[in-house]
Amino acid sequence: MAEKAKKKEDEQVVAATEIKHIAKAGEKLSKIATDNNVTIGHLIALNELSTMVLEEGQVVYIQK
Repeated sequence: MAEKAKKKEDEQVVAATEIKHIAKAGEKLSKIATDNNVTIGHLIALNELSTMVLEEGQVVYIQK
C-alpha cells in the first residue's frame, strides 16, 4: 500500500498548452514547427493535415 502512495506522489501532471496559429502567405510547416519546438509530424497528426502545403489564413494548432 505504501508503494502505491509513493508512486502517486512521484507522478507529475503536465498541462499541455494549445496555441492557435494562423498561417501567413508563404509560411512553411517546418518553420512553424521549428519556431515552436515541435516536430512536423506532431503538427500533421494534431491538425490531421493531408499535405504540408499551408494556405494563407489556415489555422494550425500547436500543442506544447
